[in-house]
Amino acid sequence: MAQQRRDGPKAPPSRETDATLSFGVREPKLDEIGFISPPLRLYALKEHLSRFSLVNSADSAGFNFDNFSRNIRGMKYVALDGMEFEVLFTRSAAFLTFHGLPGKLKSLEAHIGRGPLSRVSLATSKGGEFITICRLTARELRALLGAAAINASGTFMAGSLLPSESDADISPARFREKLGQCAVVSSDGPFDLGAFAKGVNVVSVFRDEQDAGYFVIGMKEDDTVYSLYVNVSAPPANEQNPMIARLKYNNDSCILYRVDVIG
Repeated sequence: MAQQRRDGPKAPPSRETDATLSFGVREPKLDEIGFISPPLRLYALKEHLSRFSLVNSADSAGFNFDNFSRNIRGMKYVALDGMEFEVLFTRSAAFLTFHGLPGKLKSLEAHIGRGPLSRVSLATSKGGEFITICRLTARELRALLGAAAINASGTFMAGSLLPSESDADISPARFREKLGQCAVVSSDGPFDLGAFAKGVNVVSVFRDEQDAGYFVIGMKEDDTVYSLYVNVSAPPANEQNPMIARLKYNNDSCILYRVDVIG
């Protein structure tokens, strides 16, 4: 008689030793996030952060400042209500950062709510400077980008889905029109491009580490956020970052992604 196999409960998957967060935080409606930062700007940012060390963290996901500094793949400057912030990205998490103490977050409550205060980390330098670092959920990221780009007026390159200026955000109405004109080359399951394009109400232009452009897209009736890579080497698809569809616009080759995990 064959011996009966008894499997105990499966242990949670181990986190990478260099992960920014000690514990994976699942965010089902957070999608692939992009970033804006030419290589030299990103290098300068990491050099600047090397002067700081973590004072304390309220992030239940187990924030690791040293790994965070090493893992930053990009950034986008955001101006809102007369103040400037940065959105920084690691491999799959988004963080709102600024110089100063966390109290400044209260000025953003009308846009992103009070939740970020429960995920605040604070770093300081030997010179007494402070940097506040706050992990964002998909909903908060979408709300922040939508509020910051409310008067977006960037234009597209002739015959292209890319903006004419590297950091100019595009109005959602113009983007919906362009996106709806794309052709679906392939998709992972049923995909209605027309319905998807009509659902877009937030679009923000980002840059990867090689300064190549792509878009972060928010939808009208939920907190889902997507990214659309245009003519660049997109990240590999996996269970956490599924590819939705490959699109074509004139000579532009585009890949639409979604990601389901922060951290």
